[in-house]
Amino acid sequence: MKRRSLLKETMVLARTGDIKGFESFYILTVQDTFGKASALMKDVEKAEELLMDIYLSLYRQAHTLPLEEEDLNDRIEEEIYHQAEKFLGSDMGKIDGEAGYETLSEERAVALWLKLEELAGFNREEPEEEKNTWISYAYALLKVSITIGLLIVTVALFYKGWQRFIEGDPHAGEEALSTQLETLSQTEAETEEEIQLKEPGWDQSPDRRLFYVTKEGVLADGPIAIGKQILTFSRNGELTMIGANREAEGNRGLSFDEAVRYEVKNGDIYTKDPGTGEESCVVRNGHVARADIRCGKLWYICEYQVPNTSQVKTTIYRAEPDGASSEEIYTTSAHLPADGFQMTSEWMYFLSNGTLFRRYLEDEHIEYMAQDVEFYFAWEDTAYIMKDRTLECVSEGEVYSGTEAGFRIERTDTGFALLNMFGEEALESGTGEVQAGDRLYSLEDSVITSVRPAARKINDVEYYIEKEGPEQRIYVRDSAGSAMMAVQEGLSVDAICMVEDWLYYSARIERYGDECESQIYRVNLKTMELEQVGTSFRGFMRNLYYFDNIQAILGEYIPSVADPEQIHGSIANVSVETIDILNDTPARPDYDGSDMLELVMADRDQVYCLYHRCSYDGESGNFLWESTDALEFELSGFGAGG
Repeated sequence: MKRRSLLKETMVLARTGDIKGFESFYILTVQDTFGKASALMKDVEKAEELLMDIYLSLYRQAHTLPLEEEDLNDRIEEEIYHQAEKFLGSDMGKIDGEAGYETLSEERAVALWLKLEELAGFNREEPEEEKNTWISYAYALLKVSITIGLLIVTVALFYKGWQRFIEGDPHAGEEALSTQLETLSQTEAETEEEIQLKEPGWDQSPDRRLFYVTKEGVLADGPIAIGKQILTFSRNGELTMIGANREAEGNRGLSFDEAVRYEVKNGDIYTKDPGTGEESCVVRNGHVARADIRCGKLWYICEYQVPNTSQVKTTIYRAEPDGASSEEIYTTSAHLPADGFQMTSEWMYFLSNGTLFRRYLEDEHIEYMAQDVEFYFAWEDTAYIMKDRTLECVSEGEVYSGTEAGFRIERTDTGFALLNMFGEEALESGTGEVQAGDRLYSLEDSVITSVRPAARKINDVEYYIEKEGPEQRIYVRDSAGSAMMAVQEGLSVDAICMVEDWLYYSARIERYGDECESQIYRVNLKTMELEQVGTSFRGFMRNLYYFDNIQAILGEYIPSVADPEQIHGSIANVSVETIDILNDTPARPDYDGSDMLELVMADRDQVYCLYHRCSYDGESGNFLWESTDALEFELSGFGAGG
C-alpha cells in the first residue's frame, strides 16, 4: 500500500479518537516531525520535549486533523512552530531541511510513545499482569518495531537514513537519488520562475484567505515577525496562525517589519538595520507615543498639548515604512485603546477584556466583532482571529453602543431596561444582577434600579477599597487570597477604576471641615509609575467607571456635602490632563433640594443616568434616594472644569 493511501486510512481512524489509529499516525510521522523539531531547537533533549508537546496537542485536536498528506504535513508544521514559539519566542528561526534532519532510534521512538501514552492518559486495556512490567515495554517495542519495519519501505525516502535500506542495490540508490535530484532541480526551476512574478506584500483571495509575499519576493513560509506579533504561514504563503512576539510585549513603541526593528525613542521613531545594527531616525516628531509597522504602512500615534490649555489631543498618522508621505488619519481628545490596537485605512481595531471591537474612522460608529479573542490580525475590513487553535475571519460586526459587547439599554415608561444584543431581556427572570464592563447592574423586571462597581481585576489580581479607621485605602488581593495595602497618595480614597495596565483613583488630599479637595492619580501596574491626572478639584468622586466603547473615564462627581440640603452631584469626564463637568442643564429638572446623578451607560452621543432626589447622612457618608427617574443628555456638551 502506498504511503499516501496508508496515511489517509490511518487518519480516518485517528480522527475518531482511536488510540491505535493515532499510534499509527505517530509511527508514520514521528521521524519527519522530530527532524523538523530538532532543526528548530538545536538540542536533542529539548527537541524530544517539544515532540511530546506537539503530539499531545495533535491528539487533543485529532478530530480536526486533515486526511490528505500535504494538508496534514502543513498542519504538523504549524504545530511545530506553535509549540516551538513557547520555547524560543521571537528568536525562533525557520526549519532548515537542507542541513539534514536528526533521526530517532526505534528504541527512542518507542520510549517517547510510551511517555506520550502516560502524559495523554491513554487507556490501553492491557492484561493486568502485563502492566508496569518490562514485558509490557518489550511487547510495545516489538509491536512498534514490526510496524515500523512493515512501513519503512514506503516512508524510507522521507528519512535522512533511507540509503541504509537500499545498500544491497547501489544502482537502485543511485537511480532513486538521480530521480530525487531531477525532481528537486525541476521544482527549484519552477520556483525561480514563480519568484520573478511575485510582488512583496499582502493579497486576499475571494474566500478571504490571506497570503503574504516577503520582501525578497517569495511566498512566506513559517513564522515571521510582523507588527507586534509572530505570524505563521503555510508553504503556499497563507496565514495560518497568529501569536505573540515576546520582544514586543509590554512595549507599545516596538514593532517589526520582518527583520527590521522599529522603536519609539524620546518621541521619535528609529529603525535598526538587521545586518549592521545601525539605527536611523525615520520619523522625527518629538510627540510619538507608540507605533506599529504593518500591512506595508507605518502607523504612529502622537500626543500634543493644545496651546494655552491643559488639554491634550491625540492624532494617528500613516506613513511609508521609511517615514515618507506622512498623513493625518484621525484626531481625538478621548483615550485611545492600547490593548490589541491595530489600524487599517478605514478602521481602528482594539481589544477590551478579550472582546474585539472596531471603530469606523469616518463617522466613528463602533462595531462588536468577536468575543474570547487572544490574538488577531486586521487587514482592511477583515479581522483574522485565533480561536481554539484555529484561524477564523470576520468581516462584518454588530453595530454597538453600550457598556459591554452584547448589552444595550432602552428607555421605557418605567426607566432604563437592560437588553442583550438581540433586544431580549438581559435576565430571563428579569430580576437580579448583571455585570457589564466594570459595572454591576441591579435589575427589577429588567429595569435598572442601581449601579455599583464590579470587582476591579487584572491578571487574577483584585484591587478594592476598604475602610481603615476613618479613612479608606486601596488593597490588593492576589489569586491565593493574600491581601496587602497598595502604595497610594492622599488622605482617603473614594473611587478606583482600571484602564488596561493603569489603576486610576480619586483621593481626598485636603479637608476643611465638611469641605474637601481631591486629586485623581493613576499608577502603572507594570512599572508602578505614579502620575497625577489633571489638577486638584473641590469635592470628591463617588464612583469612577471606564467606558470601553468611547475610551473614556466618567465619574459621579459630588462638589460639596457641607450643606446636606444643597448637594448637587454631576457627571465628570476624566482625561489625562483635565477633569471636565458634563453639561446636563438641558435635561436636568429644576429642584431646590439635594439631588445627584448615578451613571448607567454612555455611548458616542449620550450619557444615561439615574437622577436621584436624595438626602445625605453625614455620619455614614451615605446617600438615601427619595425618588428616582431616568435621565439622558448629550455627551458632547462640556461645562467648566471641576
